[in-house]
Amino acid sequence: MKEFKKIKKFFSPLAKSRINGTSLDNDAALLELSSLKNLVVTTDTLVEKIHFGLTDNPYLIAKKLMRINLSDLAAMGSSPLAYLLNLALPKKVTDQWLGRFTLGLKEDQKKYNIFLAGGDTVATTGPIVLSLTAFGSNQKGLYHKRSGAKEGDFIFVSGTVGDSALGLVSIKKELKIPKKDREFLIQKYFLPEPRISLGEKLLTIASSAIDVSDGLAQDINHICVSSGIGAQLFFSKLPISSSAKLLLKNYPKFKKKILNGGDDYEIVFTASSELEKKIETLSKKTRIKITKIGVMTRTKRFKILDHQNHEIKIKHLGYQHF
Repeated sequence: MKEFKKIKKFFSPLAKSRINGTSLDNDAALLELSSLKNLVVTTDTLVEKIHFGLTDNPYLIAKKLMRINLSDLAAMGSSPLAYLLNLALPKKVTDQWLGRFTLGLKEDQKKYNIFLAGGDTVATTGPIVLSLTAFGSNQKGLYHKRSGAKEGDFIFVSGTVGDSALGLVSIKKELKIPKKDREFLIQKYFLPEPRISLGEKLLTIASSAIDVSDGLAQDINHICVSSGIGAQLFFSKLPISSSAKLLLKNYPKFKKKILNGGDDYEIVFTASSELEKKIETLSKKTRIKITKIGVMTRTKRFKILDHQNHEIKIKHLGYQHF
């Protein structure tokens, strides 16, 4: 099937939108943005053999590509609006693969109320490269930033951490853990849940926020650097799932994956100690677990402490491409 027939069959159905005049028939997309106070833009790329394998389910690859971008919007307190999709595809990518890939996009478009506004497809002799650029809106004119944390602010995180990194370990290695626990961890790796609603509700609460993509320790350190202060993170306070605890009991060498594994796409945020009760109420209302895991400090040093307040040393705070 030729390029334009592929676009018409697989991608044009994704471009039907709530905004008039938007389709894949023009050179560029027209978005009506007059009612928005802020437009938020983010982009992420997945590369074959680095982020996924050709034998991985393209349905799940598409969902992860969508969701890691939506997680960035959530960390800014933004609601999804539209996205652009750029694909570099070798000949080995079949129409069946594209069908499964676009089905994943279609389902998440409906789930998160977002639509395809345009993009580009090219042939390549190299690996598959998938790039998505998402647009979000901040109706209140507010947004989260990394640089707003203050000395004495508590550090909180949504959900549980480490599941995705341990899921990747479970994919790569034969680990002796129950099937249901292995499947849970792998599911967390392939299908993160962007905290869009929580990000919006934190707009009047959080002093800073970031999503956990490169590793919990590294992302908290980003807040420290941007805010010009330090932090203490208490390892014993970290929310760890029962499946992750079981894996770590059997394979304690992976313990530091909780700190530097990444790909959890939960929200780490800081807030004044005076707002702790309000955050507890928010957690109950949204049914999203929110855990206090540390505190921002005057010193510019970032420290990770164990249950006896001894410092935990890790060689790498998180993942880096270079």
